[in-house]
Amino acid sequence: ALLLAVSGATPPEHGALIVILAGGKGTRMPASEQHLPKSLVEVAGKPILEHQLEFLRGQGFRNIRLALGHRADQVIAWLREKRFRDVGYVVEEEPRGTGGGIRHAALDERKPFLALNGDIIADFDVRAALRASGGGAYAVMTGVELRDVSGMGVIECDEHKRVCRFREKGAEQIGGLINAGLYVLRPEDLRAMPDAFSIEYDLFPRMASNGSFVLHEHTGSYWFDCGTPERLAQVRDYFAYTHDRRA
Repeated sequence: ALLLAVSGATPPEHGALIVILAGGKGTRMPASEQHLPKSLVEVAGKPILEHQLEFLRGQGFRNIRLALGHRADQVIAWLREKRFRDVGYVVEEEPRGTGGGIRHAALDERKPFLALNGDIIADFDVRAALRASGGGAYAVMTGVELRDVSGMGVIECDEHKRVCRFREKGAEQIGGLINAGLYVLRPEDLRAMPDAFSIEYDLFPRMASNGSFVLHEHTGSYWFDCGTPERLAQVRDYFAYTHDRRA
């Protein structure tokens, strides 16, 4: 594996649920990838989803559940073929938005749990993100600092790392802190929402306004959003270069 090898002993298993949002249609993917659900688009010889599953398992997380929708049958067949039979999944019969998809997948959950966007490849410290929740006192957004945030929404925090607001996407090429796509969520926050909703536009501003949302900053070696043709090309170039240097 190019990015999923974990140095040292395998950490003890952690029982927290992780929901991966793997139901996206991938409408912004290159035409050559449109026959696949976005989570099965390959980077460095394996699907994005496989990178995520191997990385999470390497950190001791095995209670993983996929929120599926578009082309769910392909993802389910892939799980069986690759012997990821212990990975759970819930299939949406109709679109519920990112928030509705997460809530649907975690209906039986009573403790804080993690959610991960299905188009992110990063070396997150997942346990550190969980610790940032203070045992469930706060919901957590993982953020990453970028030199150029043009075309991206920016997170604004106070001195205590409480998320205060989100600045809309702008065209200026400046640095800033953006949503990295890994969250710690509390079931009670989701129960207050309608059946279909967006975590980004409906839930997150609500939690930020009541002071219950805190930032955990990702400080690992890499973070990639694979959600557009340009970004997908960047992550493929990165791992091709990494592989060449290791060869």
